Amino acid sequence: MKIAYIMQCHKCHEQINILAQTLSKNCHDIYLHIDKKSYIDSEIVINEHIKILDYKNRVDVRWGHISQVQATLHLIKEVLQSNEQYDYVCLISGQDFPVKSSIYIEDYLLKHNGAAFMDIMNVDTKMYKRFLKRNEVYTAQWMVNKSTFMRIVRNIWYAATGGRYKTLSIYKRKLGSDTFYFGSSWWCLPFQAVKEMYEYVNENPNYYNFFTHTLCPDESFFQTLLMNHTSYKDKVLPLLTYVNWGEGGYSPNVFTMNDYKKLKAIANNEGVLFARKFDMEKDSKIIQKVLNELC
Repeated sequence: MKIAYIMQCHKCHEQINILAQTLSKNCHDIYLHIDKKSYIDSEIVINEHIKILDYKNRVDVRWGHISQVQATLHLIKEVLQSNEQYDYVCLISGQDFPVKSSIYIEDYLLKHNGAAFMDIMNVDTKMYKRFLKRNEVYTAQWMVNKSTFMRIVRNIWYAATGGRYKTLSIYKRKLGSDTFYFGSSWWCLPFQAVKEMYEYVNENPNYYNFFTHTLCPDESFFQTLLMNHTSYKDKVLPLLTYVNWGEGGYSPNVFTMNDYKKLKAIANNEGVLFARKFDMEKDSKIIQKVLNELC
């Protein structure tokens, strides 16, 4: 079992080095996209298994924009051009961390070989209708940021186009015959599934162009792609990453030592291989404890 980890990161080089070294055990490869706004690349320890994308392929990643999708596509392209024979490609962030050993992760993927591990939201829920609005209405890029003012602007726009859970037909956009799907930005997919997705995007530029005018396309772009344009629609299993959203909001809670018992209990679930998010600048002890006792 050979795994390509494609990682998006922007801060805390020490944490990224620990994560990359941990995941690259047993000759797995790490491909790093470092946010173009960040200058930590000189502090990253690279070797034959840990690679950083060239500066020309780095993107200024901003919340809610197509930029995160663009960075992921650059990472996928690097994997495909490597000519390495991978079994799985796993998209993670620099603030994720495994809660199982490298051997366990390999064995789990081997046991479920061919499955696509991706979060797919149930289309029959009210939450799905709320997410659907993001794709159905045209959203100018200037409207996309986390400020309170711009959130009010978007809410007014949503209300004017039919409300939070409905879109008036005059404003409703479609992407051919595709059904939209939504879920977490992070995934672990068979190499062949990733290849099929990348080839479809390359051959159909209108697909990417459509998502440039949606809100948070990273939570729909790859789900919609996998479910509509690959042979893996019926091979989807739940996401392998535990995320603690706490009270909700734009970003997950950061784990601290106070969360260790919860993390340890969650790690007993055979289908949880990773957790997020961690921040060494806030609590470095939790990372070391997870590394020593769970990995």
